[in-house]
Order: sequence, then C-alpha cells, then structure tokens
Amino acid sequence: MSGLRPAAALLCAALLGCTAPPPAAPDTRRTGFDDMSPALQAMQRDDTRNPGMLWVQEGQALWSQRAANGKSCAGCHADELAGVAARYPAFDAAQNKPRTLAARIDQCRVQHLGESPQGADGAQVLPLSAWLAHRSRGALVAPPRDE
Repeated sequence: MSGLRPAAALLCAALLGCTAPPPAAPDTRRTGFDDMSPALQAMQRDDTRNPGMLWVQEGQALWSQRAANGKSCAGCHADELAGVAARYPAFDAAQNKPRTLAARIDQCRVQHLGESPQGADGAQVLPLSAWLAHRSRGALVAPPRDE
C-alpha cells in the first residue's frame, strides 16, 4: 500500500493540473495613439495645444444649456455619464440596431429636449460627443457584450 501513495499523489496532482484554467492570453489591443508620431502624441497629451479641446469646452457648456423646452442634458443625467463613451457602440433594442454615442446623443436631444436631429457632426452633437469622450478618458473601451 505504501508503494501506491506516491503514484496516487502524482495522479491526483496531474488531474488537478488538468482542471486548472488556462493562463489568460496577453492583451494585445492597441490604441491609435501608439501609431502617432511623437509630435502628434505630444500635442494630444497637452490639452492647451490640442485643438479638439475646443469642442470639449463647447460640449461642457452645452451640457448645462437649457433648450427651448427648458430642459438640459445635465437636468436629466446630472453627473452619471462619466465613462459612458467607453460603452459605445451599443445595441439599441428599441431601434433593433447598434448605435454610436453620437447617435444616442442626437436621439436624446430630439426626444427629450425637443431639438431637431443633427447627425453625428451636428453643431451640438459633435461637441457633446467630444465632452463625454473627454470625461471617459482613461476608461477601457468595453461596449456591452451582446450580439
């Protein structure tokens, strides 16, 4: 019997090793930032030199601005949207199609503020998209896991 114990222990260790989860694959995702020239990366890092910050500032002002019906984005959403840009694109079950952040902003403007649709590059949609994306800076892109 004593001769079987080391063999049994080895068999048990081998079986336990087989049931262990495989090691996680390294994350190989990259951002477009990695492919930029050093000068462009420096401009992107410096908010005072980045021309995109003009839209961010405008979006921040629009966030609290009241529409003709007296409502504003901030009135409904308060401060709950930090990181929201990292969750888009997302599937919109009501529309039965995927939606970008800009499309969702435009839809919300139309439905809740009584504004006319503008599209992704609209005079209000683009700055609001930029501001929400800025508030999501550093968040990992993690759209909902749906088909």
